[in-house]
Amino acid sequence: ELFNKNNNSNNNNMTTPRFKISQDKEYIYIDINVPYIRISNCDFYIEETLFSFYCKPYFLKLHLPKPIVDDDRAKAVYNLEEDNGTIHVTAPKKNSW
Repeated sequence: ELFNKNNNSNNNNMTTPRFKISQDKEYIYIDINVPYIRISNCDFYIEETLFSFYCKPYFLKLHLPKPIVDDDRAKAVYNLEEDNGTIHVTAPKKNSW
């Protein structure tokens, strides 16, 4: 699985990153701007309608209107050149809502 089920976000000094959500018939796309991070320290979590991302000092928790799934189609790509670091997450919709 692409996304880590262990969410280690017990830090009181968290910042909500700038993000953008879009969708098409089959996928949700979440672009998260996280400048100057260590990508190896990032955790993602997907369970039904919950999406969360943690990478110190950033934390993003989204409650979506319908479920998404963490399967072999899910992916996250880090682009260091875009706004000093942007993660592009692609998550499939459950039953293509």
